Amino acid sequence: MANWKKISLAAVIVLGVGIGGAVYLRPRAALVPQPAPAPTTSADQDLVLQGRAYCALTDAIVCPMQGKVAQVLVTVGQAVKKDDPLIRLDLLPQDAAAMMQRANKGSVIHSQELLIKEYQFKLSQLERSIQETQKLEAAGLAPRNALPELQEQKTLVLKQIDVAQQNLSDGRRTANEDLKVLSDLLGYKVAPGSQPTQLIVRAPQDGHIIGIEPSVTPGATVGGKVMTLGVMDRMVIRGQVHESEIGRLKAGENATITLDSSQAKPMAATLTSVSWAAQDSSLAAPSYYLFELTVANPELIIRDGNKVQVTFKAHAANGAPEVQQPPAVPDGAPGPASPEAKPNNGDKPAEFKQYVKPAQAAPARQ
Repeated sequence: MANWKKISLAAVIVLGVGIGGAVYLRPRAALVPQPAPAPTTSADQDLVLQGRAYCALTDAIVCPMQGKVAQVLVTVGQAVKKDDPLIRLDLLPQDAAAMMQRANKGSVIHSQELLIKEYQFKLSQLERSIQETQKLEAAGLAPRNALPELQEQKTLVLKQIDVAQQNLSDGRRTANEDLKVLSDLLGYKVAPGSQPTQLIVRAPQDGHIIGIEPSVTPGATVGGKVMTLGVMDRMVIRGQVHESEIGRLKAGENATITLDSSQAKPMAATLTSVSWAAQDSSLAAPSYYLFELTVANPELIIRDGNKVQVTFKAHAANGAPEVQQPPAVPDGAPGPASPEAKPNNGDKPAEFKQYVKPAQAAPARQ
């Protein structure tokens, strides 16, 4: 009985050794070398920054002189065209008197015209006296030096007429120019001899009214800035970028913006500039640089002051080819077949054979 147990134990040991050797010596599939994964960098990820929207152009509408608000003709957000009336004011008494005096230059011109007529009348009298003196001198009856004196007086009157005519021409030109200046200042055509009492402030260009000063109310006396006009057809986006990311921003690069306060679709924008100097140059402060984009705003979705999110796509998303990874090979399965694989002839390792190009085949015999 003891011998039987010893024989059984020996048989089990031999069987286990045999199975283990068979497993160890079984043929194994060739290992396919896997390329190392590319390291992940910040350029492989979208760059998301914060910014704020501004009108492409803002213009402060200024009242050229003080006046009482008679009527406000526009509201905030209203679209206006160039020269549209925005606000109507009544001139203060002292300003109205000054405007009337500038518009009434007719009396000065009329007095200059009368002066010229007086000189012309005096000239005609001198010419008659010269003719009579010439007759008397021919008869030997004229006083000595009478004719030369009359001719000198005539020359002086002619010079006075020339000066008066030049003054009249200058006065008329100045009056016309002053009327044009008054018309531009008051916002409407001022006729000679009129008495302007109102001022109309007009839009300097096309745009939208983005702000009205709180003091602009009917009956209030205002002066200086009264409104703000903005061009919103194209908006400017400004923001800051840290020095670690500034290398990713190039002028002309495309980006998308999304309004923080709206569910509108992302809009395409173009990077126009990146500052060369940091906002704060002190050593203790982090270096941030100002960037600027432009975005079309035909539907006026973006308003002045809106906060936006700016997204610059990763480089791979802009057309860079992505690395194709070979399929994984499970343990025990044969590697992927290669059209250029060479049968194992026993002279090279299995791992090397898949990358050896076969020799050119000999041509078939005829």
